[in-house]
Amino acid sequence: MSEEKNKKDNKEKETEVVNETVSEDNAKTTQKNLATSGGNNKMLLVVTSVVIALVLVGGTLYMTGTLPFLGGTTDNSKVVATVNGEKITRVELDARILQNKTSYEAQGADLSDPATYSEIEKQALDFMINEELILQDTEARNISVTSEEVDAQFEATAGNFESEQAFEEALKDNGLTRDILRENIKTQLTVQKYFDEVISSELVVVSEEEVNNFYTEYKAQNPEAPELEELKPQIEELLRDQKTQGEVEKILAELKDGADVQIMLE
Repeated sequence: MSEEKNKKDNKEKETEVVNETVSEDNAKTTQKNLATSGGNNKMLLVVTSVVIALVLVGGTLYMTGTLPFLGGTTDNSKVVATVNGEKITRVELDARILQNKTSYEAQGADLSDPATYSEIEKQALDFMINEELILQDTEARNISVTSEEVDAQFEATAGNFESEQAFEEALKDNGLTRDILRENIKTQLTVQKYFDEVISSELVVVSEEEVNNFYTEYKAQNPEAPELEELKPQIEELLRDQKTQGEVEKILAELKDGADVQIMLE
């Protein structure tokens, strides 16, 4: 067991080293995705989307108007944005931030700081607008997931935990309930299916030349790096993720360009 863990740890370290050679923004995105797939924070699996550069979480947590970690009060009925007429309310925005509280704090964010919270608030709202645009397009394209698919993912997620109690504690820590989790999973799977359909696999193919060029640059900066064949799978995945991110950004730009988005966040 210890040997397997060491192998896994070594592989993750090599991946982190490779990531340092990409641009700063893409490196941060890649490192975040690698971190969420490492198994240390299993609940992040269900509160983040598999799509690169998007944090798309579904569901609504109905609260009393107070964010316990911030100590403030809000008007839950207030509309903070509309997307083609569909409302995003203050309670939904606060719930989204609460659900990602653990992730924000893990990155060193101080949510009690008004300036930090304001920036996180804007980012969270932008993510929610992106999510709504995508879900509206999935409806227009008749893209959906079945209850069986949602149930299977729910059971798989719950099965990642050592016990039922550990699962329930993770839900509570992330501001989730079982119903909200199911809705999150439904959104996650729908978004995944959407991008699987609208992004052609040909657009994210990584060529041998691209891999070799990346490795050559990396090797020049890191002479003691492992041989190409050892790092090749990680490099291919990294470059594929970058291309996918680029396609996602193009799609979102097109959706926003044709949408009526009104932001009333104060």
